[in-house]
Amino acid sequence: HGVPCFSSVDAALAEPGTMLRLFGKPRVEGHRRVGVTLARGSDIEDARARARRACAALQIELKEEAAHD
Repeated sequence: HGVPCFSSVDAALAEPGTMLRLFGKPRVEGHRRVGVTLARGSDIEDARARARRACAALQIELKEEAAHD
């Protein structure tokens, strides 16, 4: 649970033909999707491999929210 913080976005986008869709949710609880990787390739297996490499490069950390006064 927490606020999703993304890093290594540049490394994820270094894979040719890839795109990221980061959902920008203010808070995540449970197992919720916070983004997807998309890719084009010479065939579907190539596209899937590129998307998986981009996904593996992306770092997502859930941080606790700051206390509100």
